Amino acid sequence: MRRRRQVNRLWRSVAFAMAGLLLASGAVRAADDADDNHDFQQARGLFWSGQYDQAAPLFKAYLLKHPDHKPSQTFLQMIAQARSRNPSQIGVTRKRLEDIVLDEVKFDGADWQTVSEYFKEKANPKKEGKAPEKYVNFINLITPGLPVKVTLDLRKVTLMNAIRHACEVAGLRCVVDSWAVIVSMPERAPAK
Repeated sequence: MRRRRQVNRLWRSVAFAMAGLLLASGAVRAADDADDNHDFQQARGLFWSGQYDQAAPLFKAYLLKHPDHKPSQTFLQMIAQARSRNPSQIGVTRKRLEDIVLDEVKFDGADWQTVSEYFKEKANPKKEGKAPEKYVNFINLITPGLPVKVTLDLRKVTLMNAIRHACEVAGLRCVVDSWAVIVSMPERAPAK
């Protein structure tokens, strides 16, 4: 029960952090002068009202016209995460991360983004040139601009333990959820 409350708190943090990222990226702000921005605004409105099935095709259509539009890409990622959230899959995700054994993990002052990308690549090995059907996402809820550096030198370690060690060295915490590893700043102890 305690673990479920922690995960629920973390998902609320994910939602607020993603909303903050969207605000920072301009996704929530009304657009200035693009004629087709109405499509994006409509998709965004559907997203915020929880109508993911209607919002997703509109975001995809908008991305056809604006392939580098980060806010639309972020909304589609959040829709995918919301659809794949299944608490019964947490154990499956953890087992997948524990079953992958890495010969060596070595970082010397690497930034967290580099470390996270490495772990994501190792968690999602391609089979016959194709990405896995069940993709393990890495969600970073680290304060933007915070210089998080990692120095590690591990041998014959499971991917799960490598992730734990990296988070510990960086002063971060991680939680495994259904098809995602969520990395965040540690919670502060309540003031007495």
